[in-house]
Amino acid sequence: MNRITFPPAVHPFDEPLAVHRLGALRTLCQVMIGALIVITLGVWMVVLKVFGGEPLAGNLVTLGGVSALTWACGAITLVVVPLMFWVGRQRGEAGLRQLDGRTGTDEYLQVFAGATFASYAVAIAWGFLCAILFHLTADPIMLGLVAVIVGAMVARYPTTARAKAWFDRAVNPPTLS
Repeated sequence: MNRITFPPAVHPFDEPLAVHRLGALRTLCQVMIGALIVITLGVWMVVLKVFGGEPLAGNLVTLGGVSALTWACGAITLVVVPLMFWVGRQRGEAGLRQLDGRTGTDEYLQVFAGATFASYAVAIAWGFLCAILFHLTADPIMLGLVAVIVGAMVARYPTTARAKAWFDRAVNPPTLS
């Protein structure tokens, strides 16, 4: 008995142009993550080698032996991580509203890229500031905060599966029954 087989359905993000653009988006995100890591390592080396690991001024006020600046940055980091995801989602929803009936894969891919970059912009700005504030405190906790931001950026990394799932939700939004 002969079996009839059908080719698997092709996802719009499997088209060669979309694959190429998703690859470019992933490369840009890798560059941003790498840049934040390199900048942080550079700041750490300056603090360690030039300043001898001594704080410049950020430890003038301490709470429980930890700089008040470190406490503030830790609290803000707890807000920034969910905020980066929220900003990306808001940017994505606004972009989908602007499509106004256009259904091309390229338009959806641009909205996905915009949402990703919006998230990364929030994260990298705060991560960079934490790395720079490490100059003042010389507190390794500040480097840990940068690591948390890098982790959040990795969690938001635009994999092909994540892009396809986002596209599928954008084209067929769930309905409440």
